[in-house]
Amino acid sequence: EVAGVPGRAWSVTAGSSTTGCVTEGGEAYVWGYGDLGQLGQGADQTDAMVPVRVEPVKAMAGKRVTALSFGGQHSALLCVPERGGAGAHAAKRAR
Repeated sequence: EVAGVPGRAWSVTAGSSTTGCVTEGGEAYVWGYGDLGQLGQGADQTDAMVPVRVEPVKAMAGKRVTALSFGGQHSALLCVPERGGAGAHAAKRAR
């Protein structure tokens, strides 16, 4: 359980200034420094000291988040189809 995140966190990932989690429902929540856009909040580049949901963009339609990654020069999330797609099957096997 992660305070401020609805539901159960399936995984938690930490970078040097950003942390995030993926919920069992396939949503991503992030918190930490946002001054360079690393929280994925679009034009809003403010810091978040409590978890904020990463709002899905058009490319994420019908997909669920399965993993997060934070590095020195990147923040990324991995999405797979909700059900039935090859990516969803591969993600299920990898668990």
